[in-house]
Amino acid sequence: MSNKLSFVLIALLMCSGARAEPGNSFFQGEIIMERVALFLSFEPYSKAQQGFSQLNERLEEAAAMAADGRLDKAEEILDYSGYSSDAIAAALQNLADEPGAELDEILQLEHALGQYEANSAEFMLALDTAMLRTLGKTDSEESRSLLASEHEKLQDAVEYRKARTIIKLKAVHEFSAAEAEHYIKQRMAALGIRQEENMQTLLKVGQGYAALARERLEHAHDKGYNTDNLAGFIDKLQQALRSGDMLVEQRDFTGVRQLTRISQQISSLVLSEEDESMFEHEYLSQASHAVSEIGQLGNTSTR
Repeated sequence: MSNKLSFVLIALLMCSGARAEPGNSFFQGEIIMERVALFLSFEPYSKAQQGFSQLNERLEEAAAMAADGRLDKAEEILDYSGYSSDAIAAALQNLADEPGAELDEILQLEHALGQYEANSAEFMLALDTAMLRTLGKTDSEESRSLLASEHEKLQDAVEYRKARTIIKLKAVHEFSAAEAEHYIKQRMAALGIRQEENMQTLLKVGQGYAALARERLEHAHDKGYNTDNLAGFIDKLQQALRSGDMLVEQRDFTGVRQLTRISQQISSLVLSEEDESMFEHEYLSQASHAVSEIGQLGNTSTR
């Protein structure tokens, strides 16, 4: 698509005051322009960076739609992410065979993946919050599964490429494993890459889920249900989340991810069920098991 046509579409959108969202021609035009831009990007690193930029932009748009209460549109927008993620995975495969591929490139792509992970978590929190406010409970498992599948695909591609790069780095510079790790940290600092920012976002999402669960329990308590057991689990969860900054400082990013996952898991038991269902033995047992995992954090590795 020519730049002239792109400008025409943008001008029409601005003049009409219409919003680019699934179901209208402006959104379709935006998607077409993005896909053409990816198709015409022949350098693997640039294609992958552009793909991540598109994915993250979609997630930000979807989160905004969820916050506005447009739940169907928010979930529908995720259906348009497949082309970008496929392009990233293909670009990373090509990058692996590029003789000029360097460590800096894969470190920046790994950081973009971390931003995608954080944005995905923020979107799911926005979606679940909107569903709870609108429907009285959450029903977001399809969107959660889609995002998890996309993230796993991209993570596998990035990690494979990074592993090949590290092997090359050790061979060229005759680095030991410790020396290679130190060199990677130096390059990340030089590039201004701070994994801590994405991890802090994940912690905030975990805190958001715990707060939602607390609100839901208070609602159930007001209706006469005995919420003591589940409330105790939420207490332990919130206490762990308040200590989450220590995991970030220790660069225990796997621990941060696990803590956020546990928060989502416990909260989902409260948010996705009707009042009477959340107090069944099965759900209490699941919550108890999830809380027991919190005590196992701290012996994990950085990823």
